[in-house]
Amino acid sequence: MVDYNIIFNNLSDEMKNNKELMLLFYNHNKEYLLLKYLSKELQDDEDIVLKFVSINGLELQNASYRLKDNKEIVLKAIENNTLAIQYASDRLKDNENIVYISILMNPECIQYISIRLKNDIIVTCLSLKIYNKQILLEIMNKINFNNEIYSLAFQYISKENYNIILQIVKNDGLALKFTSEELQSDYHIVFEAVKNNGLSLQYASKQLINDFRIVFEAVKNNGLALQYASYELQNNYYIVFNAIKNNGLALQYASYELKNDYDIVLEAIKNNGLSLQYASKILQSNENIIIESIKNNILAFKYINYEYFYN
Repeated sequence: MVDYNIIFNNLSDEMKNNKELMLLFYNHNKEYLLLKYLSKELQDDEDIVLKFVSINGLELQNASYRLKDNKEIVLKAIENNTLAIQYASDRLKDNENIVYISILMNPECIQYISIRLKNDIIVTCLSLKIYNKQILLEIMNKINFNNEIYSLAFQYISKENYNIILQIVKNDGLALKFTSEELQSDYHIVFEAVKNNGLSLQYASKQLINDFRIVFEAVKNNGLALQYASYELQNNYYIVFNAIKNNGLALQYASYELKNDYDIVLEAIKNNGLSLQYASKILQSNENIIIESIKNNILAFKYINYEYFYN
C-alpha cells in the first residue's frame, strides 16, 4: 500500500506548490485525501479546491478558511459527500439554501448545522422526513433554487418524496429537466410543470408530448411550447389556435396544413404581425391577411409574397 505521508514529505515545497503537478497527481489517486499535503497557497486556490472537492467532498476539511466559506465550493463538496457540510464555515452552516438541501439529501447532516437552524421547524421536519404542503411551500419561498441545486437535490429526492418533487415543479416548471425519466413520464408531475412554465414540455416523455391535455396546458402558458409537441398535435387545430393566441410567432411550429389555414393565420397575425413570415405563400399574398399583418406591425410588409399577390 502506498504511503502518501512518505511521498509528500519528500516532495520539495516548490513541487507542492506546482498546480499542474498536483492536479496530475490527484487525477491518478482520487480515493485519498491529498489536499492537506499541498502548499497553503494551493489550499486557497479556487480551481484546485473545486477540483479536489468534486472528486472527494471530504477534501473540504483541508481547504483554506476562505474557501470553506465559498458557497460554490461547499455545494460542490456536498454534492459529492453530504457530510462535507461539517467542514463548511459557520456562516454557511447557517445558510438555509445549503442546510435545507443537505438535510433533504441526508438527514444526518443535522448534527453539523448551526444552532439556529437546528431549531428551525423546516429542518426538524426534513430530518424526520415529515413532508407537508406548508413545509414545502416555506422551503420553496426561502430557497432560491438554481440549476446546480436542482441537479444536486434531485439525485437524492427519491420517488417516495413525490410531494416534494410535485411542489418543486409547481413553483418552477423547468425543474422538470433534472428529474428522472420515470418522473418525466409521470402525468401529474409533467402537468404541473407545464402549467407553471409551458417550455418545460421539452423535458416531458415522448408519450406525454403527444397528450392533448398536457400540450394544451403548455401552449396556453407559452405558445412557443408548440415546438416541443408531437407532430400530430402540431397539426391539431385547437392546440395550434391556442398556441398562436398566446404567441403569434408559434405559427412557425404549426404543420404546413395549418400554416395554410386562413383562421389560424389570421389569429396569429392579430397577435403578432411578424408571424406572417411563417404563413403559407398563398396566405402571404392574401389581401386581408396582409392588411391585418401591417395593422399589427408595419414591418410585416417584408413578408408579403408579391409574386403570388400580383398573380
